[in-house]
Amino acid sequence: MPEAEVVLDVEVIEVSDKNAENVGLLLSNYNVQVGAFSPSNNLLATSLAGATTVATTGTTTTAAATVNNLVQAFTMKGFGGYVTVPNATYNLGKTLAKGEVLSNPKIRVKNKEKAKFNVGTRVPITTTTLNGTVSQVNVQYVDVGVKVNAEPTIQLNNEVSIKLNLEVSSILTKEKVGADGLTTVVTIGTRNIDTVLSLKDNETSIIGGLIQKSDNNDKTKLYLLSDIPLIGPMFTNTNTSKDKTELMLAITPRLVRGIPVPLPGLASFGSGKEDHPTLIKPMSSFDLEPVFEGEVESKAVESKSTPAAAPAKKQVLPAPAPVNPVATVATPAQSATAQPVIKQSLPKPVQSPANITPVVPVAAPPAAKAPPAPRSRLEMSAPQSAAVGEQFSLDVNINDVKDLVNAPFVLTFDPIFVDFVSATEGSFMKKDGKPTSFSSKTDSNTGMITISLGRTAGSGGVSSGGALVTATFRAKNQGPATFAFKNVAFTSSGGSAVNVLPFSTAVDIR
Repeated sequence: MPEAEVVLDVEVIEVSDKNAENVGLLLSNYNVQVGAFSPSNNLLATSLAGATTVATTGTTTTAAATVNNLVQAFTMKGFGGYVTVPNATYNLGKTLAKGEVLSNPKIRVKNKEKAKFNVGTRVPITTTTLNGTVSQVNVQYVDVGVKVNAEPTIQLNNEVSIKLNLEVSSILTKEKVGADGLTTVVTIGTRNIDTVLSLKDNETSIIGGLIQKSDNNDKTKLYLLSDIPLIGPMFTNTNTSKDKTELMLAITPRLVRGIPVPLPGLASFGSGKEDHPTLIKPMSSFDLEPVFEGEVESKAVESKSTPAAAPAKKQVLPAPAPVNPVATVATPAQSATAQPVIKQSLPKPVQSPANITPVVPVAAPPAAKAPPAPRSRLEMSAPQSAAVGEQFSLDVNINDVKDLVNAPFVLTFDPIFVDFVSATEGSFMKKDGKPTSFSSKTDSNTGMITISLGRTAGSGGVSSGGALVTATFRAKNQGPATFAFKNVAFTSSGGSAVNVLPFSTAVDIR
C-alpha cells in the first residue's frame, strides 16, 4: 500500500520599514586651528597639514596648508597668523524605505521523513595563513538566507504534526582586517524558530511577532549658538533614523494521501490455539442473531398459545361400559370361582383387539399468531458526498406513524469530518396548524445533538409521515462522515411508546 504523503506550503515574509531624517547645519570640522607663518611663508607648525586635499589619478593625497588657503588673523614684524576655516553643509534630507522579502516554498514529503529547503546565497569568507614567508588565502562559504527544516507525522484522523525549524539570516557588516587586508570578517544576523505544530488538513498557522526595532537620534551642535532659543536649531544638525523589521511564517499542510486503515477482518483474525490452529472463530455457536423488540413479544405469545401435542402413535382403547353386579352368597368352595350374576341386561360383547380401531386425539388448532406491531421508520436524507468547506442539509423523516405527540431523540455525527451549523423544525408535527415546541442542544466535542420536539397539551397527535428536523452541517475533513440516532423515545397521545425503527446514513467528504 502506498505511504501517506503531505505537501507543506510555507510562506516566509520579511517586512522592513526605514524612516531617516538628516536636517540642519553640519560643519566639516567643529574646531578652528591658528598657525603662524614666517616672512618666507613657511609654516611654523605642522599641525595644520591636511587643511586641503588634492585628488590625483586613482589616489587622494594631502597637501600642506599655505597662506593661499588660510585666513590671515594678524601680522607682526613679517610674521603672520592664519586661521583655518571649516566647510559648512546644511542638510535637508529625508529617507523613506520599505522592503518585503517573500519565500514561498512548497515541499512534498512522505510521512515521518525530513524535508529541507534553503533559499539564499553562499557568502565567501577569506582567511590568510602564513607559512614561513609564503601566505596562503583560504575561502570558506557560509549559507545566508532562509532555511526550512520540517518533519511531518500524519495521524489516523488526518491531522498533521509538524516538527518545524526555521532560520533566516542576513549579512550585517563586512570588513577586511589584517595588515595585508586579505582576511574578510563578516557579521551575520540570524533569527530562528523551532517548534512543533498540530494542524488539520488545509489549516493555516501563522507565526509572527519576530520584530526587530531600532531608533537613533543624533544631534551635532555649535557651542552656545545651538542653545539660543528659536534660532538654535538653525545651528544644529539632527540625524534621526527609525528601522523596523518583522518576520512572519505561514505554514499549511495539504494532505495528498492519508494513512490507509485496513478493514477489521484484515487487521486481525482468529488463528485458533497453538496446538490447534484454525480459522473458525471459537465459541461461534453461541453468537446470537439480533432480535427486534416486536419479534421477542410475538415469539413469547406463540409459545404460550401452542399446547403440547400428544404422541401420534399412542393408541387409546375405549373403556367398557360400567356394570352393576348383584352380590350372592356363595359356598366357600365356590367362592374362588364364583361369577357375579347379572340381573340386568348384559352389555354388548367387547370386540377383540384385532378389530379395535385406534382413536387418535385431534390436537386443538394453534391459536392465531398475533401480528407484530407496525413499526415506524425514522430515516435520514442527505447528499451522497460533499466538498471540504461546503455546507449541506440533512433531513430527519418519519414514515408510517400514527398519533405521534412527542418525538425526542439524539442525532449523532462525527466531529472529525463535519461541524454542526444549525437545526430547524420540520413541517410534519405542525402540519395541522396547531402549536408545537422545539429545542436543540449541541455538544460539538462528542458529536451529539439532543432534539426535543412535541405538540402542546390538548393538540392531539399526527399521523402519516414527513420531515421532523432539518440539520445543517459544514464539511471540514476528507473521509466518511456517519450519522445515527440514539435515545429515540417517541410517544403517542395516550402515553404509549411508538415502535420506531431508526436507520443511519453516511456522507462522503471529498
